[in-house]
Amino acid sequence: TPIPIWEEDFSDVKAYLTEMNLMGKPEGEIRSILQNSPDITDECSRRIKIIDFNEACLKLHNASDKKQLTANFHKLFLPETRAAIIEEILCIIQGKTTLEMESKMQTIDGLEKHIFMRWKVLPGSEESLNEVLVTTEDISATKEVFRKQLEIESKLTEAQRIAKVGYFEYEPETKEIFWSKEVYRIWELEEDSFELTPESLLTTIHPEDRPYFEKVISKSTTGEIQADFKYRIITGEDNVKWLHERASLQFDVNSKKDKYQGTIQDITEEEILKQGMKELLKRYHLVSKATSEVIYDWDISKKSIFWGEGLRTHFGYHISSSTASHEDFGGFIHPADEDRIRKSHKKFFESKEEFWEGEYRFLKADGSYAHVVDKGFGIRNEKGKIVRMVGALQNITDIKATNKKLQERNDFIQTTVENLPIGIAVNDINTGKVTFMNRKFSEIYGWPKEDLYDIPSFFEKIYPDPGYRKEISERILADIQSGDPKKMSWAGIEVTGQNGNKKIISAKNIPVFEQELMISTVIDETERYKAEKEVEKSNERFLYATKAVSDAIWDWNMESETIFWGDGYKTLFGYPLETNYVTQDAWEHAIHPEDKEEIVKSILKARKDKNVNKWEAEYRFKKYCGEYAYVKEKTIILRDEKGKPFRMVGALQDISEQRKAEEMISQERNLLRTLIDNIPDYIYVKDKDFKHIINNTANVKLLGKNSESETTGKTSYDLFPKELADIYQSDDEKVINSLKPVINREEPIIDHHGQKRILNTSKLPLVDQTGNVLGLVGISRDITENKDYEKSLIFKTKLLETIATTVNLLLFNQNWLQALEECLELVGKTVEADRVYFFKNFTDPESGSLMARQVIEWNNSEVSSEIANPNYQNLPLEAFPEFLEKALQKKPFIASVQNSSDILLQILTEQGIVSIIQLPIYIKNQFFGFIGFDYCKTEHFWTEEEITFLQTLISNIEVAIERTENLNSLQALNDKLQQSNHELAMSNKELEQFAYVASHDLQEPLRMITSFLTLIDKKYSPKLDEKGKQYINFAVDGALRMKTIILDLLEYSRVGRVYIPAEEVDVNIILEEITSLLQATIEETGATIEWVNVPVIKIQKAYLRQVLQNIISNALKYRNDIVSPIIVVKAYEEGKYWHFEIKDNGLGIPEEYHKKIFVIFQRLHGKEKYSGTGIGLAICKKIIDNVGGKIWVDSKIDMGSTFHFTLPKKN
Repeated sequence: TPIPIWEEDFSDVKAYLTEMNLMGKPEGEIRSILQNSPDITDECSRRIKIIDFNEACLKLHNASDKKQLTANFHKLFLPETRAAIIEEILCIIQGKTTLEMESKMQTIDGLEKHIFMRWKVLPGSEESLNEVLVTTEDISATKEVFRKQLEIESKLTEAQRIAKVGYFEYEPETKEIFWSKEVYRIWELEEDSFELTPESLLTTIHPEDRPYFEKVISKSTTGEIQADFKYRIITGEDNVKWLHERASLQFDVNSKKDKYQGTIQDITEEEILKQGMKELLKRYHLVSKATSEVIYDWDISKKSIFWGEGLRTHFGYHISSSTASHEDFGGFIHPADEDRIRKSHKKFFESKEEFWEGEYRFLKADGSYAHVVDKGFGIRNEKGKIVRMVGALQNITDIKATNKKLQERNDFIQTTVENLPIGIAVNDINTGKVTFMNRKFSEIYGWPKEDLYDIPSFFEKIYPDPGYRKEISERILADIQSGDPKKMSWAGIEVTGQNGNKKIISAKNIPVFEQELMISTVIDETERYKAEKEVEKSNERFLYATKAVSDAIWDWNMESETIFWGDGYKTLFGYPLETNYVTQDAWEHAIHPEDKEEIVKSILKARKDKNVNKWEAEYRFKKYCGEYAYVKEKTIILRDEKGKPFRMVGALQDISEQRKAEEMISQERNLLRTLIDNIPDYIYVKDKDFKHIINNTANVKLLGKNSESETTGKTSYDLFPKELADIYQSDDEKVINSLKPVINREEPIIDHHGQKRILNTSKLPLVDQTGNVLGLVGISRDITENKDYEKSLIFKTKLLETIATTVNLLLFNQNWLQALEECLELVGKTVEADRVYFFKNFTDPESGSLMARQVIEWNNSEVSSEIANPNYQNLPLEAFPEFLEKALQKKPFIASVQNSSDILLQILTEQGIVSIIQLPIYIKNQFFGFIGFDYCKTEHFWTEEEITFLQTLISNIEVAIERTENLNSLQALNDKLQQSNHELAMSNKELEQFAYVASHDLQEPLRMITSFLTLIDKKYSPKLDEKGKQYINFAVDGALRMKTIILDLLEYSRVGRVYIPAEEVDVNIILEEITSLLQATIEETGATIEWVNVPVIKIQKAYLRQVLQNIISNALKYRNDIVSPIIVVKAYEEGKYWHFEIKDNGLGIPEEYHKKIFVIFQRLHGKEKYSGTGIGLAICKKIIDNVGGKIWVDSKIDMGSTFHFTLPKKN
């Protein structure tokens, strides 16, 4: 784009500034003058001459031609342009030739533009300033972008301030932290006064959150996680705030370093609101639980309703919400109430009322209905329409029932009072007016009701005798005036009826002063009066009866407060006859202290209950001697017309022996219970209705219950799924109906953990002594582990059978490939694999890489065959590093689709394989190939038994292949063996030749040397000096030793080469022969040779003699001069060998020579002191080795030696 270029002349401007005497003055002074004198700036701008400009200037200012632009040039200036002119003036005054700055101008049509101006004085015009080049660049778009960016940043900053979100960066390497201003505001810290470091930051974290903060930061700043967590801080003003940090570790392309950067938001208000909401919700739920009403929130627009906790506690529903429309209110309203409530709702919704109330029947979860009062509050939208209704249901079922009962009770009381056997009348205390009188009142007095309303005439009627009337009237009046309620009852009063009949009554007045009423009652005691007369007669009969029965009879006349004890108290409990009449205290004192409170409480309760006429109890009663007897008491309570007891008669039966028997039965029952509760088997008893009545502890736990009471009364259908309950119920019915037991029935069960178990169950009918069926007894034992073990045993047996078959196939088939093909099919079916295959390894001749090709495959009919797949004929094993690593470790490789990737995952997916196992084959410790098993339906999890089975199979395959390889090379080995045998025969022949030469040809020169030296010694002895004689002796001795060496070598070479048959040898005889042979040396040295437990063995006799003689001779030779030699020979049985020991007390052998002494020509001592060739022990070793034994020595210097050798029992 062409740049707008102006060519201007500033010579007049410079001249003007010179005239104004401004040239050369300081910048500050000039700037102040120009800012305070705008006329100078305006004059300077007018003096600027436009020499020329390019087309780009026209476009910049939207001018049509140069004339238009030149004429309006100074009109294009803006206030910002004045600032640019000031800078140009300063350049002129200070002699500067260049200037760059931003400014503003406007176009011809008034559009403002931002420009970047470059002002430059052309060379040669520095003094005149008549040629100045000015370039202007339109940067309006850039400024607009910058302005918008600033606006966005400003809005972002404001948004961050409003959202309380700040930005931060942390560089782990330098530990430098950067916070935005908002973060400082959140922390309530001044940027200048707070030194921001990881350590100072940590001090601001709330102590309770500090460990959590450090844990998250340590992981997120190393890139393990992306941080998104909340924590609390303590700000600079000691306020606690909740923060939400989101950050991650990012690579900064500018600094080339990792930076942990992200945002921090102040969520204190949100957390406070959450806590408030939690508290409100908690309070709501607590209120919902605590209130006796059912709270609901009905969203009418969404046709949904939220229910409070009361819906469950009051009506049995386990839901928190349901649908509810205007028409049906969720279907909870009784059909008979629906229409009424629907109309009531509609009327309420159309009104402006805030509250609605209605009563209806509400459907409960069990299908029954409850009476409720529904009180709702309508919530309206801005249009006044009810969109939501919050209310509460009050269950008034009990209230309605109570009200009904109260009404019924009032009716009952009214009816009861009217029909009571006693007369009742109620009078006004002040007026004496009768307000109520029941039928019995007039009936007892024998006069109509209307004749009894007036008290004076009433007395005249019932007491016709004036004297008696006066006596009774005065008495009654005096008692009433006393105000003492105790005196307002009268008994034994005689009244006369309208028909003249006499009656004995008892009357009572009950004042109710707060109601100003007097209640009068009357009871007809006529019959009772007659009965008492009869009782007096019967008492006499009773005294005789008490003597006739075995129980202790008592009779308590409660009005006299004395108790009569019959003769039974003397017979049973030893009380003397003078205690026949006692008080109630005497009876209470005789009750055992532990029983007293309960018994007294029980008898008092019976006496107070008017409906109880009999009482029974068992307790301990004190005998006269102080001991206690268990008694059973039966008591009859006699009551008057009011139900008040006036007499009690009872009998005490001594049941001590019975209680002893019951205690024994109880102990036996407890013992039995303890026994069944500690048996691990599951024991239970069911009644005829198949309900559990007894369950031992084990069965309670099996059923997932905490106590036996939770199982009592439950059937199988209450405790188990229906499919299992049907099985158990069928067996139960058979046992009870047929009275035949079910023995050792295997049945499934689901325990309380949801695990399937197998029980071995027996059920027996339970009958009483008469044969009536009471129920059944069940005993079950958990045999799950036995069944699992049985399955495992069957599977292991199957594996062993498969191994036996495969071994047989591989052992008796010379073609191992053909045998392997049969084996793979057999094994594949055994382990239920879908595909089994054998891959053989080979080396690529070009790359040298380890490859494999598929040779054999078996697959079932449901999966594809891959034997012809060309991809598996040149398979690079390097492409499967996980497999190759396992194979080189001789371990099985197991994989599945879930844990595979790359090419292995591709192969598994293509063939529809879910999981595999592959086992390497090694021949002569070289990776030969592998056998694999594919599972295409489900993932197979290999057990230790299966893997061991497959490894056994692989071992047998390896043996079969090696055997075949060995057979193939057997001919070559036979040929080589024949060659070796031929060479050995030649060697033996040469050795025999050597032996002949050694025994004849080599000895002959030695004999000649010895003979001639002997002749020289005899003939020239007188002429020889001692030195000459010594030389001759040396020569003879050397020849003799040479002969000995030759003979020993000959003997050494013959061992094992010359056949000597084995024979039964008595070692005792051998030792005796050696002792006899060495007798001279034994006597000379004073030696002792002993042998203990030496056996008769089968061996080459000469060999054994040579070994024993050599070792014993050495023991005599290398003796200790200080003590006489003691040599002990022993023999032991050690499994298949005889172990011989020859122990001496000689010089001993250094430890470093323990092996060397058995090497030919190895000597420990010089020939000067001890004769010998150093071949003897070598011959012994060769003999022992040749017969299959071992020889060694244990010895220490000056502590003697023990030579050991072993001989096989079977030679």
